[in-house]
Amino acid sequence: MAFSTAMGQRELLVVCPKCERPTRTMVYKHPTTAAWILGACVCVLTLGLCGWVVFKYGKFYYYAHFCRECKSFIGGFSRQGEIDCVK
Repeated sequence: MAFSTAMGQRELLVVCPKCERPTRTMVYKHPTTAAWILGACVCVLTLGLCGWVVFKYGKFYYYAHFCRECKSFIGGFSRQGEIDCVK
């Protein structure tokens, strides 16, 4: 089952490569390194007033998918072009 192209911001129905059970993924959203760097720069340039604005955009987040049954990492997605997948 090729599910790497379907990774995104929402849960997926997949077969876990570790426990081999069909499951819906859990998705955790984390800011990327670029978000922290850009947020720090904006914070310095605006004297601390607008650093939070960077974290309002979905482009600066990494979405990690985990199996609900065994909690193993299945794959991840970022709008900056990063796609990780366990095969």
